[in-house]
Amino acid sequence: MDKFSFRFNAEVHGSDKQLGHLAKVVINPETWQLTNLIIESGFLFKRAKVIPITKVEGAAAQAIYLAVNNSDLNDYPDYQEIVVEKGAPEWQRPLTNPDIQIPEPRYSLVGVPEMPVVQEKVRTGVSDELVLLDNNIPVSGLEGHIGHLNCIITAENFQIGQFVVTQGKLLPKQILIPINLIEKISEYGIHILATNDEIGEFPEFVTLNDETMRSVGGMQ
Repeated sequence: MDKFSFRFNAEVHGSDKQLGHLAKVVINPETWQLTNLIIESGFLFKRAKVIPITKVEGAAAQAIYLAVNNSDLNDYPDYQEIVVEKGAPEWQRPLTNPDIQIPEPRYSLVGVPEMPVVQEKVRTGVSDELVLLDNNIPVSGLEGHIGHLNCIITAENFQIGQFVVTQGKLLPKQILIPINLIEKISEYGIHILATNDEIGEFPEFVTLNDETMRSVGGMQ
């Protein structure tokens, strides 16, 4: 199987038209294999669909091609992120209607602990056991922050082979990081076992044209 480059925000094309752009990738944390792509479309009314990785026919620098028709999208699950509050029970939450008169309590609530309200993000369309990655994922090394995830390059069976990380803001560059240096991958960040000096020796990853990408510095 050829290597595929999954760049976040790349255009995603179906068999008959453009379907949207790549918002996230879904990976199995045990095998580091891509399992799904999350394709986002729309502007004011956005929607996101979870597409199996097996539908990928090609993926290069600027575009991803799927064996999916636009009319087929309804057959795939929606991806949503919902923020819910957990913690304080209903009877501890203050009433918000000013017309309701609250009588003086006839008993004391002393000794009843107040449970903190915690906001938790709940997602639909993707199992909680899987890991979602996007271009907001920070990447750090042995000496601190390096940059943010930009692109994932897969090898055989859509297993992650390399990462492309955007480093810097004013004059950003993209560096190529091999998978053997990765210590940990999670939705909170990626940590690599390399010092700043070692990272400075990593090859730069550049776009040659709309179809191909390659590394500069000897690593292909």
